[in-house]
Parts: sequence; structure tokens; C-alpha cells
Amino acid sequence: MFFYDGKTAKQDAVSHIEIPTSHDRRYLPRWSIKNRILYRKQDDVLYQECTTKDLNCGGVCFHCPEDLTLHQEVSLTIFLTEDVAVHLQGTTTWHQTTERGHLIGIRFHHVSKKANNLLLEHAFESRQQELQKHWFEGW
Repeated sequence: MFFYDGKTAKQDAVSHIEIPTSHDRRYLPRWSIKNRILYRKQDDVLYQECTTKDLNCGGVCFHCPEDLTLHQEVSLTIFLTEDVAVHLQGTTTWHQTTERGHLIGIRFHHVSKKANNLLLEHAFESRQQELQKHWFEGW
């Protein structure tokens, strides 16, 4: 799951995988990813385009020009590459105003096996060594 508690995770200087602090332990960590994302609020017709900040199998954080309310239902299309996109549904779990607009945290729900496999495949192929290091840290 993707949760935000108002504290910042440490960033590994070599990779783009965020190393969780002791209060934030994920089996599969977030990975920093600056990719295109389209979102549509539940009652809207049009999609808006934004840029992701980080992603994992449970949720996404993205930069957004508008502030979304908590518990806002959204439809998402996240482009993992230019040719590969995953379509997901989610709910706003947190939001924060920044100098670039707003950071929005979304928790995915009803993730299909196909979508989950695409996310894992992308994370593992693009960051294989960093993920293995995280999984086996302290062994």
C-alpha cells in the first residue's frame, strides 16, 4: 500500500529507489519515476496530463496543477514507457501544496494481475540491483 505520513524517506544517492525509513517499511519500495500520467476525476469527462514523482504496486505520487480532495476517486493511465501504459483506479489518500503546484498521493484499488505484473516487470527490469539490495538488506 502507498501511505504518506508527512515524513520524508531517505534517498539512496546512487539509485532512484527510495530507501524507507524505519517507520515506512515496504516489501516493494517506491521508485522515482518522472513519467507521463493521465488522470480523470470520477465525475469528469476529460483526462488531465501530469508527471509522476514516484510509484509502487500500491500507489503513485504525482505533480498536479490542481488540488484533489481526500478520498477523490480517479481513473489513471500511467505510462511506464512511451509504448507501455497501465490503467488503474485509485483514491486520493493525501495532498500537499508545493512550489510546482500540488503533490497528490493515490492508493490503487482493484489492481488486476496483468497491471500488477506490468508494474513489477517495469520496476524489476529498470531497477533490478536496487530492488535486490532492498529485499536482502541486513541479511
